[in-house]
Amino acid sequence: LRQDPHGNYHLQLAEIEAAGDELAANRPVTTSSSIEGSGWKRTAATDGVRNSAQGYSMGWSSLKSPTPTANEWITVDLQGSSLISQVRLTPRTDGVNTGLGFPVDFTVQVSADNTTWTTVADEHDHARPGAGPQTFSFARTNARYVKITGTKLSADQFGDYYMQLGEIGVS
Repeated sequence: LRQDPHGNYHLQLAEIEAAGDELAANRPVTTSSSIEGSGWKRTAATDGVRNSAQGYSMGWSSLKSPTPTANEWITVDLQGSSLISQVRLTPRTDGVNTGLGFPVDFTVQVSADNTTWTTVADEHDHARPGAGPQTFSFARTNARYVKITGTKLSADQFGDYYMQLGEIGVS
């Protein structure tokens, strides 16, 4: 410790910032709808498992929609204000089904209060991804919540429309 002019010793910090590479890990999520079974569940979107495994951790899936023009969303609560500049969306990665269910049109938004949202990515006609995460970078901003809203969904292997994400990462 450093000694002040009066002979006293102090540890004084103006601010402490914790930095990590994965702020969404094991954080709670809310969704517009959700399949809760066969490895699909809300909590699987932030469980740290990036490879879909049937019956274990597929990721998150909305309920089936009869048309591609649905409005499905998932919100991650970082449980505290954080400076963030990147959101990574990993598609489902189960063999020939890799990338199915990834939204075609969607937004990525951030919020400090879960009420007022700022759009940091607005995607249209997003191609079916491979197994790697789709990364969306933006100017560093203070946020507690991250929301992904799909407005045009893609079909799964049976021709049904879902919004499906294997994992969500935030840094």
